[in-house]
Amino acid sequence: MKTKLDFLLVGGFLLAAALNASSQPATGSTFTRITTGAVATDAAHSFGCAWGDYDGDGYLDLMVGNGLGDANALYHNEGNGTFTRVTTGPIATTIGETGGVTWGDYDNDGDIDLFAANWRLPSFLFRNDGNGSFTRIINGAMGSNSADSNGAAWGDYDDDGFLDLVVANSFGQNEYLYRNNGNGTFSQILTGAVVTSGMTSRGPLWSDYDNDGRLDLTISPAGWLPDSRNLLFRNEGGRVFSLVTTAPMAAVAEGGMDWGDFDNDGDLDLIGARWNEGSVVIYRNDGGGTLSPVTVATLDREVTAPWASIWGDYDNDGRLDFFCATALGTRAQKHLLFRNNGDGSFTPVTEGEIVNTPSWCWSGAVWGDYDNDGFLDLFVANGGGAGAFVNFLYHNDGNRNRWLHVNCVGAAANRSSIGARVRVQAVIDGVQRSLLREVSSGSGWNGSALRVHFGLGNATNVDVLRVEWTSGTVKEWRNVAVNQILTLKEPPVLSAVGRNGLGEFQLNLKGGPGRDYGVDYSTNLVHWTELIDFTATNLITPILDSGASSAPRRFYRAREAN
Repeated sequence: MKTKLDFLLVGGFLLAAALNASSQPATGSTFTRITTGAVATDAAHSFGCAWGDYDGDGYLDLMVGNGLGDANALYHNEGNGTFTRVTTGPIATTIGETGGVTWGDYDNDGDIDLFAANWRLPSFLFRNDGNGSFTRIINGAMGSNSADSNGAAWGDYDDDGFLDLVVANSFGQNEYLYRNNGNGTFSQILTGAVVTSGMTSRGPLWSDYDNDGRLDLTISPAGWLPDSRNLLFRNEGGRVFSLVTTAPMAAVAEGGMDWGDFDNDGDLDLIGARWNEGSVVIYRNDGGGTLSPVTVATLDREVTAPWASIWGDYDNDGRLDFFCATALGTRAQKHLLFRNNGDGSFTPVTEGEIVNTPSWCWSGAVWGDYDNDGFLDLFVANGGGAGAFVNFLYHNDGNRNRWLHVNCVGAAANRSSIGARVRVQAVIDGVQRSLLREVSSGSGWNGSALRVHFGLGNATNVDVLRVEWTSGTVKEWRNVAVNQILTLKEPPVLSAVGRNGLGEFQLNLKGGPGRDYGVDYSTNLVHWTELIDFTATNLITPILDSGASSAPRRFYRAREAN
């Protein structure tokens, strides 16, 4: 066995250092549009986009889903603020009609895989081979089903430690729901509420909105259809979903939605852009599965038609702001950026290129800190016009506010930790605040970076950092330094079962299949002796200690190999 770490004591490592605060303003944050390099100059019909570190070098790469005959684009982050377009391999050479793209480690091998939803064609599943290359998987229903697919999202809805996938389809076609078999294959689910509610759907989004520990599913419609409506499926457990038919969610339609705790009260709120009505609405989570709509922007639809909104604390003050992409047919429109005032209200940002440059975005926009300076940058995909257009990359110029990025690595939970909740307690502006983020694969055309971002204002440190994995494992870290990128691994968990008929003491270890673990025992918590080393084949592994009957007392600890 390799040298092991006791993950009850050690949970992560640092990847980045602090900002040079002296060169940044104290408050506010501006953006600079990048106009050089492939990301900013490639012209295509771009719709979907997703940040993701596919080669594990610590920098976010960018995937852009293109359609109308244009090849998809994968851009490798060179770590110096520039990107290189990948021109070889199946992602670069397989042409489809791609809308949404989403990253997730479906085979739990430590590198993220890619799904691209296509119109009129079978969608693409690309397995990451771990050396910077990909293999297209064409066997099974996922690789052969053909529909007018708009978007897709990864999420472990049955909590078995493997990512499942939902695909949103158009023109009355039922959604696709694929359950991960845990062996690299998927089974298509053909019964149940999720796959029998045919609609022109756009953006699927997994999130535990009612705080019961199970991922629920929200699906936004294509907002231009008069009979469109939101679909909210509550996860009842046992792989069963029920469609929520009560207002306000079921009565209206959004072009694109996103979950986030904008009021820092510990539960997730939903933002949606009502394209038909020309408004942006937040569904404030009142707890217990109850949502209350609050209109935060009423717009002249002929001037600004909101299409999709995404949360992001762009100024690092500890409050989620939002960006809203706009589109009206083939007419270019200016996008919207709203700053969270901290009292339940928002102020529109009116200065800067990000809100004054006309664009043809049909909701493909994603936040992501591509240069690891602690501030969220923005990519906007332009695919809605009559021709091919360049996309927009906006660099966040930052300020002196502090920040924290967290990468979560699942063990008993799915390796990407999608669905995990990360909570931070810190003193900001002299007030103790509690912030919540949920690891997400994104919604519809907008893929997520799979790492969570906290703006921390003037906090000097994080008092408590807490990760709640979907497996039920919870771990806390205290007095965490700010201005860094952390990678936190889910620790193995031991539980006592008791003595069996032979006098052996049984414990159960919960950990990830394929991971190397060990269990030690001690009589004084000072000197430890190895009891067993093994490779887990299941989520739960029984451990027997035959020597416990002759010892007056024993302490046990679990550990994982590096």
